[in-house]
Formats: sequence, structure tokens, C-alpha cells
Amino acid sequence: MNTSDEHLLHCIAQGDQEAFLLLYDRFAPRVFGLVVKVMGRRPEAEDVMQEVMWEAWNRAARYDPNLGSPTTWLLLMARSRAIDAIRKLRAAAGAIEERGQRQRDAQNSTPPDSSLPDVADPRLRAALDALPPDQRVVIALAFFCGLTREEIAASLSIPVGTVKTRIRLGVKRLAELNLHTDRTSS
Repeated sequence: MNTSDEHLLHCIAQGDQEAFLLLYDRFAPRVFGLVVKVMGRRPEAEDVMQEVMWEAWNRAARYDPNLGSPTTWLLLMARSRAIDAIRKLRAAAGAIEERGQRQRDAQNSTPPDSSLPDVADPRLRAALDALPPDQRVVIALAFFCGLTREEIAASLSIPVGTVKTRIRLGVKRLAELNLHTDRTSS
């Protein structure tokens, strides 16, 4: 079997999974190395490398040998996706910092209840209102804003361990409140 890079891309364009596995084994280390070098962050680089290889599978039919070798094609794609990922990470970091600043401003200038998102379910709102303010804020940031523990810690300027404890205590308290309301309503 011809295993040149061009032939593999041609076979991949036809849906040949074995050709893709060969191409993957051949290029994944180089693609990953380049992405790590561009991004400087290994976990995110793994995701980008997978994205590039997935894109190679989906776009193999678009490969044009007149524009460069398969190596060039894949490495340019990897570099572009790594730069895109850096931009997304920077934008996300800016958005997180902005949310954190809004949260700090809200905590400093208004009662804790106003920092919660609108909750339509009156039982959920009542349960959240029953939480201590420090637990209510981290629960809201984690479950309504989708922030990670690390992002919450950074936005509130508290240790990650404190965030974990407040979330754990808040969730435990919510579960207790739910059990209590279930028993009284039946």
C-alpha cells in the first residue's frame, strides 16, 4: 500500500479510517509539539491537537498538493488553531475578570441577594435565599454563571479551598432544604 502523505490524505477523503490512523500516528506528535510551542500550555494544546486532527479528517478532500506538502498543510492548520485558541483563552480570561469585578462591585455595594441571577422557580429562590451569603454567591457563580472553582476564587479573591468548602456546604444545605420540603409537602 502506498503510504505517502498525499496518498493517505486522498484515502482519508474517501473515508478510509485506517489511512487516518496512519496519518494521525505520523503527524500527531509534530502537531502537538508545535501547538505546545505556540500556546505554552499543555492541557489546552492537547485539545487543539485533537481539533486539528479532526479537521484533517473532515477537510482531507480540500487538500491541494499545489499549495504545499501535507506536512505544511497540517502544521499551518495547527498554528492557526493554536493562535485561535490563545485568542479565545484571552477573551475568556477578560470576561471572567470582568464578571469577577462586577461580582466584587455587587458584593461591596448591594445586598448579596441582588447578585443572584433571576430564578423563576420560587422553591429554588427560597432555597438560595436560605443560604448564608458567602455560600449563595459561590453557588450562583458556579451553577448559574458556569465558573470553575479557580475562576470563582480569582474573582472573589479567596483561596480555592474556601470556594470548595463553601460550595460543598451550600450544596449540602440545599439538599437538606430539599429533603425538608419534600417531607412537609407529602
